Amino acid sequence: MRNEGPWLASVRIGDRARPDIDRRNNQPYIVLHTSEDRGRSWQEQFRLSYPNQHTSHLLQLADDKILLTYGCRMDELFGVIGRLSDDGGEKWSRPFVLVSGLLHGDCGYPSDVQLENGDIVTAYYSKSSPWYQRYHMGVLRWNLTMVDVGI
Repeated sequence: MRNEGPWLASVRIGDRARPDIDRRNNQPYIVLHTSEDRGRSWQEQFRLSYPNQHTSHLLQLADDKILLTYGCRMDELFGVIGRLSDDGGEKWSRPFVLVSGLLHGDCGYPSDVQLENGDIVTAYYSKSSPWYQRYHMGVLRWNLTMVDVGI
């Protein structure tokens, strides 16, 4: 993802794949992996989300911050969440909500681009939303001043 320094990957992993974790909760989550050798080998770093929060996207912004967006499939919040790193992925902001109120847990799969003016466009999927009761593809145009990133 980055031209300099380690490459980053946000990986969806389920507890079933991890023998070192209690197997009673088999909900997938996101783990950050890094590569120091241009993708030939990868090292697991740490979790970036809670269980049932996955299908993620990473984007390096024009100011070198890194944006992570991912789907939230928790009963309390069906939507899309974001986090931000300003140090190459070593530390991350607290999660912030970009989209909420989706009607089904089958949601997320965000994809982001940054426009020349700094705005970010995030596209996402939902099986059902308040705006459309069938398969829904939503698009959100936003910028970092609209969210409390806490970093």
